[in-house]
Amino acid sequence: MPVDSLRAGMKGVGLTVLKGTRIDSFSVEILGVQSNPARPGRHVILARLSGAGLEETGIIHGMSGSPVYVEGRLVALPPRQQPPVHKGGALR
Repeated sequence: MPVDSLRAGMKGVGLTVLKGTRIDSFSVEILGVQSNPARPGRHVILARLSGAGLEETGIIHGMSGSPVYVEGRLVALPPRQQPPVHKGGALR
């Protein structure tokens, strides 16, 4: 899904493995999209995560490569590195 199609309030789902080999899902609410001044032409998707305890931790180590879908379309993969977050997350 193109970044310019995302709007605040859109809902989605992410998939990841938190323990063992079981695929866990979590909810995603898009909060907005920002330009990334450090990487011209790239964007940061701001999102609130919930479920699987992520509402307290945000994106955690090991979630890079976990897909996020909005309206059934692939939107983003959580980054390998990101600043600490609280009750939310940044998707790139």
